[in-house]
Amino acid sequence: MTHTLNDPTPPVPGNSGTITVTGLTDQGLTLNWTKATDSVWDQTTLQYKVVRSELNNVSTLDQIETQGNGTVIRDWTTNINTLAVTGLTRSKPYYFNVVVMDGAGNKAVYTAVSTTTLNTVYMFATTAYYRGGLGGRSGANGLCQSEYAANYSHLGAANIYAFISVDSGDEIRDMPANYYVPTTSPIRSANNTIISSNWAGLLDAGVDNSMIGAGVVTSFVHYYWTGSYWDGSLAGHNCSNWTQSSDGYYGEIGDPNTSTTQWLDYQGSPQNPCYSSTRKVLCVCW
Repeated sequence: MTHTLNDPTPPVPGNSGTITVTGLTDQGLTLNWTKATDSVWDQTTLQYKVVRSELNNVSTLDQIETQGNGTVIRDWTTNINTLAVTGLTRSKPYYFNVVVMDGAGNKAVYTAVSTTTLNTVYMFATTAYYRGGLGGRSGANGLCQSEYAANYSHLGAANIYAFISVDSGDEIRDMPANYYVPTTSPIRSANNTIISSNWAGLLDAGVDNSMIGAGVVTSFVHYYWTGSYWDGSLAGHNCSNWTQSSDGYYGEIGDPNTSTTQWLDYQGSPQNPCYSSTRKVLCVCW
């Protein structure tokens, strides 16, 4: 690069150097800033570099350029004012900053911005099949906790619950209020496939991927107990609050093959006897 030596004035970051964060998820976000101006160089010729750090050490030009703090996530690029950032870790704080440079090599720094990525709610299914007498909420949770310990502990979750409606005060749609499930966090399978961008998305017109498509289950016959209608409310058939494996009781199930509302409420069908049908249990953790 050829520098003009008689230009000692650095660019002026736009909008007082403000950087905003939009589109925050558990794994990424978008940074936005107003383009800088310069007393000599045309605005379209100015170049930008974006850095990321897990520490609060990218606030000044000296920290970034002299001390070398932070990781460069976009090297010098002309005439940009936004950057999509991916590959972040859930529930983790990050610091970002932008450096602008003119054609003479003069540099200025924006105002660092910090944010914490969203948590991830993971969904998985039990390996085993069970009759309808799951043992109520506590018994179903225990099945999920055992499955998590055996196969999913690498997800690093602190909360594990069965994804079922149990009674009128313990429906799937009540889980955020009852168990503090994060409502704004994406729901993913253990292989990181998106199921829904948030909790409400599970309970509206369907999900982004079926349970087979997301890898939660691996066979088209891997149906699972839900005890729920498509909106997460308690279905009329729930094996007597998941306490009965006797004749005369039925349980609502979900269809692993579809991303429509039937993923949670398979045709509203009660034809799943609690004593003879064996189904998997869906679980959520975060």
